[in-house]
Amino acid sequence: MFSVLFVCTGNTCRSPMAEWISKKYMEEFGLTGQVEVTSAGIAAWAGSALSAGASRALARRQIEERGVHAARRFNADMLDQADLVLAMTASQRHSLAREYPQYQHKIHTLSAYALGVEEDIADPYGGGDDFSYEAAARQIDEACRGLLRKLRAKLGNA
Repeated sequence: MFSVLFVCTGNTCRSPMAEWISKKYMEEFGLTGQVEVTSAGIAAWAGSALSAGASRALARRQIEERGVHAARRFNADMLDQADLVLAMTASQRHSLAREYPQYQHKIHTLSAYALGVEEDIADPYGGGDDFSYEAAARQIDEACRGLLRKLRAKLGNA
């Protein structure tokens, strides 16, 4: 099983949206049972719930959490287990690569790896409205589709 870990700051908005959006498209891309996606936050408060804005952005995409999201704090063991680590921003990628140089080869930003464009996924947290969450969800949705296309080709399912 190929393992992808999405990473953001708090694991309550962007990285769980990437996890759930990817899970939604897994069957469409023929990757069910071949790719596992999870998420974590560099500065997460373990156990924190998915933000309400992120939950509404997912619901607009007919995505319901399967179970209750509980934020996970990123740790080095996750790097050992993941085949690919996708950060939401270049700053997060640099931080992880600097702290764990032996894993630099598997740490990328979501947009750069999936779409070939170095573009941060803007943090909607604290935006105060659904507009910022929807904008982030649109970016994430596009990048996740690109990611799954790339993984389908990589894993021989093109």
